[in-house]
Amino acid sequence: MSSKISVVFAPKREYYNFNAFIKTLIYCLILTYFSLNSHYPFIMDYS
Repeated sequence: MSSKISVVFAPKREYYNFNAFIKTLIYCLILTYFSLNSHYPFIMDYS
């Protein structure tokens, strides 16, 4: 609900910049996570 309100009131350009910032942040976090846990397989096979 709050996201819809922010979309309505915020300028579209700032909203898209914020969206890109969040996506970049998540992407960097995922890259950091996998580089830290590179010695673990992505899917653990216990069988």
